Amino acid sequence: MLKKQTNTPDQMKKVAYKPILSIIFLLLFSISINHMLGYKFKIDRTLIMFFFSYLLIDNTYGRISLFGLSLISALYYPISWFYGHPNLTIMSAILETNIQESTEFLYDIPVIATLLSITYLLIIYILFFKLRIEISVNNKKTMSILFALSCLWQPLKSYASDKDDNYIYTLRFTPVEFISDFYKSYHSYSDENKKIRKQVNQPPNWDVLSSTQKYKNYILVIGESVRKDYLNSYGFELDNTPFMSNSPGIVWDGLIAPGPNTYTSVVRLLSVNNGIDVELNNNIISLANESGLNTYWLSNQGKVGPTDTVISSIAYYSKNIFFSKKGSYKDVDIPDSALLPHLSSILDKKTKSPKFIVIHLMGSHQNFCQRVDNDIKFDHVNRKISCYITSLYKTDDLLKNIRKIANKTGEEFSIVYVADHGLGHPNNKKKNLKHNPRVKQAYEVPLFITSSDDNKHTYIERKRSGLHFIHFLSEWIGVTAVQLEHGYNFYSQQSDMNIKVNTGDGKLVNFSTLQDDPV
Repeated sequence: MLKKQTNTPDQMKKVAYKPILSIIFLLLFSISINHMLGYKFKIDRTLIMFFFSYLLIDNTYGRISLFGLSLISALYYPISWFYGHPNLTIMSAILETNIQESTEFLYDIPVIATLLSITYLLIIYILFFKLRIEISVNNKKTMSILFALSCLWQPLKSYASDKDDNYIYTLRFTPVEFISDFYKSYHSYSDENKKIRKQVNQPPNWDVLSSTQKYKNYILVIGESVRKDYLNSYGFELDNTPFMSNSPGIVWDGLIAPGPNTYTSVVRLLSVNNGIDVELNNNIISLANESGLNTYWLSNQGKVGPTDTVISSIAYYSKNIFFSKKGSYKDVDIPDSALLPHLSSILDKKTKSPKFIVIHLMGSHQNFCQRVDNDIKFDHVNRKISCYITSLYKTDDLLKNIRKIANKTGEEFSIVYVADHGLGHPNNKKKNLKHNPRVKQAYEVPLFITSSDDNKHTYIERKRSGLHFIHFLSEWIGVTAVQLEHGYNFYSQQSDMNIKVNTGDGKLVNFSTLQDDPV
C-alpha cells in the first residue's frame, strides 16, 4: 500500500513564498528593462511595465514575448550605458559607422556593463524558467484595468494641460517608447539627409561683396573629439601641447561647438545655419570657390560616397579632394601624419590664386590607444585617459609640423585649428570619455590661430557660438558676402550671450543649462 506523500514544513514554506518571489523578480524585471533601454526611473513607467508583464507571464506566448524583449534590452544595454535611449546621435552613429569603428566600440564596452547584462539575463532566466505565477481571472481583470489607467495617465495629463499635440509620445510604456524613439530618430536622420542630398544638387547662391586675401595659404585643421580642458594650453596639468602653449598665435578660450558629435557639429561649423536647418550649399568651401581661391580637402576619416555622409558632402565642394580611407570594411588605422606629404605637395605647387586647405583629422577618435599605436607618453588616471592625453599630444605635434611645412614655402600663411566637439565622462566617472550631449564639456572645444606674421603668444577668453563660426572663417580668408552681413563680429570685445547648441536630436538648448563635467 502506497503511503500518502506529505509536504515537509520546509517544502510548504517554499511553495508559500514562491508567488512572493515571483512578484519580486517581476518588479525587478520592470525596473531593469527601463534602465537597460536607457530610460530614467519613473513610477508610472515601472508600474506600466509591471502590469504588462504580469498579464503576459502566465502563458507561453506571453513569456516568449517578454523574453524576446529582454534579449533586445540586454543587447542594447552597452549603447544605453553611454548614450541613453534611442536618439539622433545614436542613429547617425549606427548608420555612419564602419566595421572598424564598431569593433572599437565593442572593445571599449566596460566590464561592468557586460556583467550587468549577464546579471540581468540571469534574473530573466529565473523569472521565466524557474518561477511560475498563476493568475486568477479576477486578478487579470484588475491588472488589465490598472494597466490601462497607467498607460492613459500621462497622455490624459498632457491633453488636459495642452502641452503636447502628439499625446501618444507622452506614453511611458517602455517598448512603445523604445520603438517610437527609434522611429523618430531614423525619421529625423533620414529627413536631414534628404535635405542635404537635395542641397548638394543646388548651386551656391553666395553674393560676394569683397575678396581680399592677406595670406597666400589658408589651412583649416579640424580635430576630432577634443575637449579643451584636457589641453595644457587651456590649463591642463600635463604638458601635452608644447606647440600650442608656446607658439606665436592666439589661443581662443570660449568657442562652443554647435553639436556634441561630428555629424551634428562639422556641417554647422562650416555652413550657414540657424542651429537646426543648414544651407549646405552655402558653406565655406563654396564661398572660397566663389571668391577665386583654390580649394582642397584632405581627410583621414572614412568616406562611403559623395553624398552618403554629411562630411563627405561638404568635402566634395572642394576642387581637389583626398581621402585616406574609403569607408569600407577594409579600412585600417592610418596616422594623421600620413596627410603631411599631401599637404607638402599642395603647398609646393605655386599658384596665382591663394589656397584654402581643409585637413580633417582622425585625432582623438575612439579607441584612443589605437590612435597612438599604444605609444603612451603620459600616465594619468588610467590607460584609456592616458591614451587620450597622448592623442592630444600627437595632434599638437602634427600642428607643429604643419606650420613647418607651410613655413618652408616662403609664402605667407595662416593656420586655424578647431575641434568638431568634445567628450564627457560616462556615468560621472573620470575613467573614460564618450560622446555625451548632456554636459558642457562635450561642446567646449579649442580654437588656435597661428600665422606667418605672428610674433607673440596671445590668450583670449571670450564666449563664441560655433553656430556663427562661418562668420569667423569668411573674415579669416578675407571674404565678405551678403548672406553673412548680419552685424556679427567674431573679434568683438563682448562675449556671445544666450549661446545655444544642437544636442544631436534636432533640438536647440541653452548651453548654460547643461551639466558640468570637469576633469
